[in-house]
Amino acid sequence: MPPKAYVFKQEVMAWLNIEAVFDSTQSKTFCPERALLRGGSRAISRAVAWRCSMSLFRLSSQNPESQLVSAPAVYRQFCNFVPQGIPMKIHEYQGKQILKKFGVAVPTGYPCFSVEEAMSAAEKLGGPVWVVKAQIHAGGRGKGGGVKVAKSLQEVKTYASQILGMQLVTHQTGPEGQKVSRLLVEEGADIQKEYYVGMVVDRVTQRVCVMASSEGGMEIEEVAEKTPELIHKVYVDPDTGLTDGEADDLAVKIGVPAGASVVQARKAFQGLYKAFWETDASLAEINPLILTGSGDIIALDAKLNFDSNALFRHPEIVEMRDLAEEDPAEIEASKFDLSYISLDGDIGCLVNGAGLAMATMDTIKLFGGEPANFLDVGGGATTEKVTEAFKIMLKTPI
Repeated sequence: MPPKAYVFKQEVMAWLNIEAVFDSTQSKTFCPERALLRGGSRAISRAVAWRCSMSLFRLSSQNPESQLVSAPAVYRQFCNFVPQGIPMKIHEYQGKQILKKFGVAVPTGYPCFSVEEAMSAAEKLGGPVWVVKAQIHAGGRGKGGGVKVAKSLQEVKTYASQILGMQLVTHQTGPEGQKVSRLLVEEGADIQKEYYVGMVVDRVTQRVCVMASSEGGMEIEEVAEKTPELIHKVYVDPDTGLTDGEADDLAVKIGVPAGASVVQARKAFQGLYKAFWETDASLAEINPLILTGSGDIIALDAKLNFDSNALFRHPEIVEMRDLAEEDPAEIEASKFDLSYISLDGDIGCLVNGAGLAMATMDTIKLFGGEPANFLDVGGGATTEKVTEAFKIMLKTPI
């Protein structure tokens, strides 16, 4: 029979609607990290965390076997796994490097920072077709002129010259666009069919949701709006991971040809899931995942965002951060452990606590105003942090 403390904590976590995860020996040690990450409750706000902590404290005080000593202690446990800022993004070529480590087939390609490097990459790849792709943290690069198919080395040179340094405007960059400072030059592919596969944490089921569709190459939001029946989902049991049967079923539903192609699709789905899980990602997408003329399944694009709260576990991912792609104010804020996000309004918000910050912005909106930013100085704010917060907020143009 499990220890009383284990049963007690199980009941408390059930009350909080969080899936508690304990070690295999069912010890009395409560593991907030595993509970929150596996339970999919990383979006819980600090305000909610405090309320939960107080409730845990009150209940645990009635059970001396429970190791929840104080409300502040429990609060710190919760907040250690609450996102402190926006997810960290990486470039497509970096995402492909990660996917390749987890067994997902990707085209051979090389990142390039100059026209000369692009030419050298094309020569290494051979031919006869190359793809020159702008690397920025935004979708819609092809429509904006940031992806070109070259059929000669001269075209590679021409396209690399055009794209490097351009201000690429897409539906995700805003009208000001984003300057292109690096390229990906990779081998061309014989595309017969494009699919979509993506993963996020579903807050309702508290599991990773795998989404797949036959409508690859399109914005998945557009597919969800116009033809939602073409999106197929699996909510993955964290104890088993994405099983062969679940992966094969998804492949068949989106129209992958039976036989070897389904086996390859299964490998791609499971590889993406493992990458998502083991890197603490908050979003993982392959769009498009393609079927080639020879029946191979290849990830032609890759998008990975990471839970910024878990980056301390992944120094190799932190090294991939491209500061040129981020808002300078957000970079400055991160140096002082401040959560800052620029918005489009004209009323500055400097608040102590994420929950209160969101409530403040809601109040501003309710009375017809528009917040200019989200700025949470956190519960342990010091004079230095508050001073820097004011500096960041006041120097941001409205």
